[in-house]
Amino acid sequence: MTPILFVAVIMSWSTYLWAGDSYSCGSHPMLTTTKEDGSKVGLIISPDQIFKTPEWRPGAGEPPLTISKTVQLAQEWAKGEYKRYDGVQVRSISLGEYGCPEQKRHWYYTVYFSPVIEGNVLYGSSNFAAVLMNGDVVEPIKLAGGH
Repeated sequence: MTPILFVAVIMSWSTYLWAGDSYSCGSHPMLTTTKEDGSKVGLIISPDQIFKTPEWRPGAGEPPLTISKTVQLAQEWAKGEYKRYDGVQVRSISLGEYGCPEQKRHWYYTVYFSPVIEGNVLYGSSNFAAVLMNGDVVEPIKLAGGH
């Protein structure tokens, strides 16, 4: 198994596990988490958004969007999102396949962040965004059911 295929399989598996039962098509979140204040946020990627991305299959060459470009786009988005912090670090990146049967050849990255304030790195489960293979960034949204 090639290294990139192995990494892609492991990353898609971890994204699926993280998403749990909420991993489904269209209007349901691909990923959800509860913030410290009890509110819930989720990552919803619509079929329209994913159809605008190039198709890719593990083992068929490198993904259409490189990891370095993904990090650049995610950090640009994070600068606007985390303005009250001194900076933000990329904590991890996962590569996942879009879960709907008719879009199975479309993949996306989930980028997890750690904000930095006064030299201290802050960890939390709600600091993430998706970067689609066309370079679009999809931010998490507040979900109903939280405080």
